[in-house]
Amino acid sequence: MKSSYRIFRIFGIDVELHLSFIFIFLIILFFISLYGSSKDSGLGSLFSGADYGMRVVVLFILLFGIVLMHELAHSLVAIKNNIKVPRIVLTPIGGIANIEVPENPDIELKTSVIGPLSNYIVVIIFLPVVILLWPEYLQLPNLYQYVFIDNVFRDIFSIPEIFLIIIALNLLLGSFNLIPAFPMDGGRVLRSVMALWLDYVESTVIAVRISQVIAIIMFFMAPFTGIIMIFISIFILIAGSNELKIVKLRHVFHSVKMGNIAIKKIRYVNEHISISDFLKLIA
Repeated sequence: MKSSYRIFRIFGIDVELHLSFIFIFLIILFFISLYGSSKDSGLGSLFSGADYGMRVVVLFILLFGIVLMHELAHSLVAIKNNIKVPRIVLTPIGGIANIEVPENPDIELKTSVIGPLSNYIVVIIFLPVVILLWPEYLQLPNLYQYVFIDNVFRDIFSIPEIFLIIIALNLLLGSFNLIPAFPMDGGRVLRSVMALWLDYVESTVIAVRISQVIAIIMFFMAPFTGIIMIFISIFILIAGSNELKIVKLRHVFHSVKMGNIAIKKIRYVNEHISISDFLKLIA
């Protein structure tokens, strides 16, 4: 059974939805709908909960539209540099573009930095609109009320609040991805910058060590920021370790010729020989 299925194709890239996303999305939608229903009583509670759930759907559509844009930015720059991008997989924790970036610091830097840059471009476009049309929404109490999750679902269908949510999500995604730790874009940007002067493997080792330090700091921040920080820190530790293994293996394979590993002495047997005779032959 496949773990992800194609939902559409854009710029020659298959965009796939991971099965875990559907499962987790339905669970979140169910519990938040219950939460919305519990805030009211009587016959109207069911409709209130459904309305609350629909607002969550809108938020998820905005979130994954932004994530998809982020991954497409990576992919289009990669394609421009003659790198194949077969697919993008949307998962519960974001998007994954299957890009095999060569060990070229210039290409890796451009491909990595364009994702967060695309998020900041969206902020630059939307923020002046809010400032000009709805300046009252940028006052600190209102900004906290309309952006943070505890209150964001109240009037999510109003245009200024959708604009604020788009701004907030792009700022969050762009800034989070610039953290200099693998597998975020910031880790790849850090490595590519160092690789302009250092060996690629050495640059990867340093970038992974920095990732591990950041992961440890995040782990100890969990009591103050929430349990999600523990999962993020573990994810960074695993991803950094895997990145280092892949780069080292790739360099080992580069130095090995097929002639070094090919079987040069091949023994043949007649197809009519019995198994017992064959076993005697190789004994």
